[in-house]
Amino acid sequence: MSQYNHQQDQDKLSGTEQPYIVEKIVKTKETSKRSFIRFLIGVVCAIFFGAIACMTFVLLYPYVNQYMHPIQPPKPNETIVLPKHTKPQESNLASTGSVYNTQPQTSLSQKPSQDINPNPSDQSWLQYQLDQIKNELRPNLQNIQNYADVMHHLYQTVEKSLVSITSAETIHPVFATEDQVENGLIFALSKEQQRVYILASIDVAAFKSLCVKFGEESTYYPAEIAGKDSILGLCVLTVLLGQDKEDFFATLKPCKIGNSYLVRQGMAILAIGSPYAAAQTMAYGTVIKVQRDLSTYDTKYCAFQTNIFAPQKGKGFLINLEGQLIGVIRANDRLKALPDYLSGIGTEEIIGLINRMSNGESYGYSGIQGQTITPLIAQQKNIPQGVYVIDVKPASPAYEAGIMSGDVITAISKETITNMKEFLDAVCEKHLPGESVIFTVMRQGKNGYKKLEIMVKLGARN
Repeated sequence: MSQYNHQQDQDKLSGTEQPYIVEKIVKTKETSKRSFIRFLIGVVCAIFFGAIACMTFVLLYPYVNQYMHPIQPPKPNETIVLPKHTKPQESNLASTGSVYNTQPQTSLSQKPSQDINPNPSDQSWLQYQLDQIKNELRPNLQNIQNYADVMHHLYQTVEKSLVSITSAETIHPVFATEDQVENGLIFALSKEQQRVYILASIDVAAFKSLCVKFGEESTYYPAEIAGKDSILGLCVLTVLLGQDKEDFFATLKPCKIGNSYLVRQGMAILAIGSPYAAAQTMAYGTVIKVQRDLSTYDTKYCAFQTNIFAPQKGKGFLINLEGQLIGVIRANDRLKALPDYLSGIGTEEIIGLINRMSNGESYGYSGIQGQTITPLIAQQKNIPQGVYVIDVKPASPAYEAGIMSGDVITAISKETITNMKEFLDAVCEKHLPGESVIFTVMRQGKNGYKKLEIMVKLGARN
């Protein structure tokens, strides 16, 4: 301290002043470039964290929804049995279903009392022809409008049985797409457990966290798959409403199952669901052809061809004039000459399948597409009577066992097989999946047909 004061005294005596460092804090001037960079960084951060928030919401919502609304499995004692109709005799078809017996209407136009010379240059003759056309058009146009009114009223009735099926991920409009919404049809109700049974396309099985909306209701209810069948492309869903939804449950209207044996050419028919490949659409027309005794793998069924122009992706249900379900739309059965017209399969042949899917039961599965060989065909073609194997699905139990196209199945487990009904009863009804069954087949060789016994381990149809 004394040395520092001594130096100051020396400076004063010498008359000189020493320089000192002077600091001054100056604020940096804000430029437009710097402001833009700060703004850009803020926008990028907002987008980044916003994207993380959206992805977190999308990924976690199905799990949170499932946790908040857990799906309870059906009780084993709950059984759905749909009624089956008997096939009417051909002689009684004309007297069944009065709504389908329509009489042709006579023309309302009347001929003039005096004869008119058919001369095109005669004005009176031309006027008569115009009057005739007008008189014939008026009742026809009115009949067309009346027909449309009947179909509209019918649709309003069966629409109460339609439901919308989607995924929990697409419930919110921002995520929803038209391709991820399907229509199903209520066909049965269980009052004991407040459970709803819905028939739908197998495409809904690809949806994650299935949800169902009833009519105009805004609430979505979780659904589960009770059973599915990839051969016919069908699926049965169940929705458990719970005891606290008794009032709402009482408003639901299941669609009755009609007798598809009564379907005939010229019958009026209503298509609902997604006949035009869009949900909640409808169409109507007539049946132009009925194909019975068709077959696919382990299935015998009938198909209806209609005059309803619709895309190949059309789905839904066929309803008769009594508001009953008589068919399910299926694109695979369209006539080759009419690929753009709607077709469907009858309900009678698949009621057993629907019952099993509803109750979670498995069908036996062999993978064989067959055709009945009648005694007449057997005699004419010199073929053994039984079931002719049209095709064997690759990787199916029958394919792995060695059954080939062209074989004739004459017995299963020592029981004689003479037609497709007996074959399907043996494979699907009398034996369970996983059971080993002996197929007796006749295989043609150089020296005629040879008898073979082939062991087939049945699979599960799903």
